[in-house]
Amino acid sequence: MSKEINNMKKQTTISFYTQGCRLNQSETAVLENQFKMPDLDSHLSYKKNLSEEIRNEDPVFLSVPVTDSADITVVNTCTVTERGDTDTKKLIKKLTKLNPSVKIALIGCQAQVHKEKLLEWPNVHWVIGNASKMNLKKILDEHYSDREQEKGITDLKETSDVINEADDSMTIESELGKKDEPLSTDEKHKQPQVIVPKITREPFTIPNPGIDSSHVRANIKIQDGCDFYCAFCVIPFARGPARSRVFEDIFKEVDSLVESGHREIIITGINLGTYSDSNKSFLDVLNRLESYEKLDRVRISSIEPTTIDDDVVHLMKTSNKLCNYFHIPLQSGSDPVLEGMKRKYTLAEFESFLSFVHKSNPDACLGTDVIVGFPGETDEEFENTYTYLRDSVLNYFHVFSYSERKFARSKRMDGQVHGAKIKERSFKLRKLSHRKKMQYFSRFLGQTTEVLVEQQKKGYWEGLTENYIRVRFKVNETELNKNAIEDGQLKNKMVMVRLVSLNEDMEKVEGELI
Repeated sequence: MSKEINNMKKQTTISFYTQGCRLNQSETAVLENQFKMPDLDSHLSYKKNLSEEIRNEDPVFLSVPVTDSADITVVNTCTVTERGDTDTKKLIKKLTKLNPSVKIALIGCQAQVHKEKLLEWPNVHWVIGNASKMNLKKILDEHYSDREQEKGITDLKETSDVINEADDSMTIESELGKKDEPLSTDEKHKQPQVIVPKITREPFTIPNPGIDSSHVRANIKIQDGCDFYCAFCVIPFARGPARSRVFEDIFKEVDSLVESGHREIIITGINLGTYSDSNKSFLDVLNRLESYEKLDRVRISSIEPTTIDDDVVHLMKTSNKLCNYFHIPLQSGSDPVLEGMKRKYTLAEFESFLSFVHKSNPDACLGTDVIVGFPGETDEEFENTYTYLRDSVLNYFHVFSYSERKFARSKRMDGQVHGAKIKERSFKLRKLSHRKKMQYFSRFLGQTTEVLVEQQKKGYWEGLTENYIRVRFKVNETELNKNAIEDGQLKNKMVMVRLVSLNEDMEKVEGELI
């Protein structure tokens, strides 16, 4: 029997599922690559930083698609809304139906907040909080190791001078209620593990790049946690205090992402604008990214309005890489509701900043988040929100129905809004958002613009403009030859497309290749 077959017999299959935000997507990509690191191309920047032992080791795990029946499925969870919790339960039901013997690892935000409660769900063997989830491979290696070692997970420590997305004070809590006690090798195979240490404020590094072979646009994490403590939000409890990634470590990953072919990078974090490391700010990160010749686009994900430096707005106007796009959370168009939410601005202050951005760059796509049904929100206050959004220069909005969250102060507030009313208000705002998005798209009809092609779907190629217009178009063989596209593949290519008409049902623009 060949060595390759022997290796396959030893391997444990593992799949990954991501819920929630871009930050989770970024982290999942990093984790998934930890299980693929021996197979990464040797030219990638991170490869040369790996120890000889890691580079040469035979992989113990085989990463497979989440649709396959894997031995282990890792779910990077979200708990921002009640729906996130519900979606996890539904996913576990689906996974156990697909494979009744699957071992499930719930990691991230839900694990951080709910801890032992998640062990009540079927097939859950690991609950790993945000401080420890980047140590997932070490935890699983230890679990499946054949070495005769009687040590607990408490021995898993990073050697770096900075926190490596983990905490040295790891503890294990078994379903029997024992805490801080090392488990024997046999016990580790039998008992579920809860690994949820305290999240500290230290700057962090990330051990390997989040190269994402399934997506054209790559997410890169530069910040985590939040100190704002908005009344509706569980994130400071789930993600911990605001902390930033070591400045130079960011660009080790950027090097690898660019070398692997990613042409657009999306900068992610919980509270991006608060980034600060070694006297370097968020603006310094953006300016450094300008120097990458092979990087076509840089996109900023959601960013708080009070944290955006005016120079960032000016850079967006002059840069050839920074996309004409801001997603700036508003949450409510009513000052009393904003005050109750403990937001850090009034509606007038938000409008003043939004007006500054729009005047600086009138073509920029401007999006926002809105929460409907915050405790005490009256019909009049909702109508004020609706009117403001209707008349503002905002081009679309993500509408969230308010839901109670563990630890959030709003859970204790009076004036809870009935679910039927929240649903009615949310529907009204979503219709308005659709209308405004189509109005924005229509401004660019007839123009020719550059599109980064992401996928081919049902006979159409689809991609995104730098100002966040999703475009689809058909291409025949003659057009491919005309554009010197030899392999017949447009994925991950920048192409010029004329925007022809609106597809309102799909919230896309129909185009034609130039």
